[in-house]
Amino acid sequence: MPTVTITGNFDDPVMQKVLTCLEGKLPVSEKKPDKAPKEEPKEEVTDEEESVDAAGIRAHLSALVKSGKRAEVNKLLLSFGCTRLSDIEEEKLPALLAAARGLA
Repeated sequence: MPTVTITGNFDDPVMQKVLTCLEGKLPVSEKKPDKAPKEEPKEEVTDEEESVDAAGIRAHLSALVKSGKRAEVNKLLLSFGCTRLSDIEEEKLPALLAAARGLA
């Protein structure tokens, strides 16, 4: 049988369990599974806190197009004076997002 040398803090409870398993006193299959980490509650994001960026709006408009509302999206963009999202002024993005949510 090969010889294994282990160095470290042997006062650590985890290290003690590892050594016990290696010594054959506790088979690996009998080890108790660790408890799952508790999930922290997620904070709700309000409309005022939500950041409005072109990438998020692009994703929303893309979802609308895929759901069959291409004509409505095109009319929406035209109502903002453009044919492409990249042509819209940044200060108009929140209004565009609100209007796009109205199409859903």
